[in-house]
Amino acid sequence: MNHTMKHCLFHLFLFFYKRSSPHSMYLNLNNNTFLKQIQAALSTLEEALKSGFEDFKRIRTDPDLANARASPEFDPLLKRFDESFINENAINAIKSIFGIFNKK
Repeated sequence: MNHTMKHCLFHLFLFFYKRSSPHSMYLNLNNNTFLKQIQAALSTLEEALKSGFEDFKRIRTDPDLANARASPEFDPLLKRFDESFINENAINAIKSIFGIFNKK
């Protein structure tokens, strides 16, 4: 059995073991991305985020998700759930409105 087949079987086993777990959904996301099933990966990412997966740094840096991150739908989807991104944008908007912290 080659590495690709082992990878797929391992992730499918974990997915079916605890199907509703945010972490098993993340593993399924990895599997879909590995198989270049990008739409399925994005749907699974949304499910994982809705169910409580919050490791945004991992999502943004995991090399296994490179194919999914290349999709134009990836960033808007992730930004809908990532509070730190929302807070950063709110702070930047306030800074630009009031001109604070722009003095040198």
